[in-house]
Amino acid sequence: MEKIPSRDAIALQPDVLEEYRTALAAVAAELRHRRPVAGSVATLGIGASYYAAIAVVRELWKLGVRATAIDAAELWQDDFDVADTYIAISASGESLETVHAVDRIRTCGKGFVVSVTSNPGGTLTSLVDLAVNCGAGRDSVPATVSYTATLQALALLVSAWASEREAARREAAWAAVPEVVTGLIDAIDARVDEVAAALAASGAIDFVATQQALASAAEGALLYREAARIPCAWFGSRFYLHGPMEPLEAGRGIVIVGDGSDEGIATIRRQASRTGCVAVQLAPAPTVELTSLGGVATLELPTPAGRLIDTIYETVALQVLACRSAEHRRLESGTFRYPQPQVKVH
Repeated sequence: MEKIPSRDAIALQPDVLEEYRTALAAVAAELRHRRPVAGSVATLGIGASYYAAIAVVRELWKLGVRATAIDAAELWQDDFDVADTYIAISASGESLETVHAVDRIRTCGKGFVVSVTSNPGGTLTSLVDLAVNCGAGRDSVPATVSYTATLQALALLVSAWASEREAARREAAWAAVPEVVTGLIDAIDARVDEVAAALAASGAIDFVATQQALASAAEGALLYREAARIPCAWFGSRFYLHGPMEPLEAGRGIVIVGDGSDEGIATIRRQASRTGCVAVQLAPAPTVELTSLGGVATLELPTPAGRLIDTIYETVALQVLACRSAEHRRLESGTFRYPQPQVKVH
């Protein structure tokens, strides 16, 4: 995969989402006729791909499908039979743990396996029953395009468990996303400099979200760890109230994903505003101006349009924020300090 600067990759996302949507809908229609009629679904991946796996599980639950997200490292050295259908996610198609996990699943001869990758020639695609190309031949380090492309692919694949009418409705909803993402990138980039600089100076950042938006908190923490090299952690709002909030204080930061309709988020926002920490909230309806860093700054997101579409919006805003914070720390995209040659098959 060709590597490009983060700003270029972020700007490329609307085009990739538009280019691949129709083909992904067609693959979802094929999956409807090929998947097991009943049984459970496991989504699996590692790194950011695991966060995408988390994002899609609740959508399957809404359709009455028993589903779970699995860290591929749980399966790569053991022969556990945990699902009837597996959706294996790896942008490169070469993630060592995911490839080995799928290889063991195939060796056992159990389960229908789907891969979602940005590399149709990757090792993973040679092991599965149905290979799905989500797009993104170019991407940044840390990954941006491949992550949102994966989210779109998963959102449309879920429609294989829905009615054909619902599948058509979902595809139509996604048709509006590229234009909204284009406007969101411009809007966030124009307003984010002050809070991005403040987060860049933080000693550590917590990313906290509603349960529905948990994958976005996880991805935000990963983006900041990789791009801005700041220690970060991620939590669901209810989990955060059971003790992990204790280190939050002046000199540290918190990024909240979700609005005050969630009681946990409302409580965390009130408490964070009194600590002197840098606090920013991503929500559809802002209640505090962005420049009000004495409280909790809010970045406005587009009107909710469905959970995985909303995850795209949250992720894109976090990408821009992380990119700007990295620039304030004079860090260039495209390189990691610690190469890990052991994590890819090729």
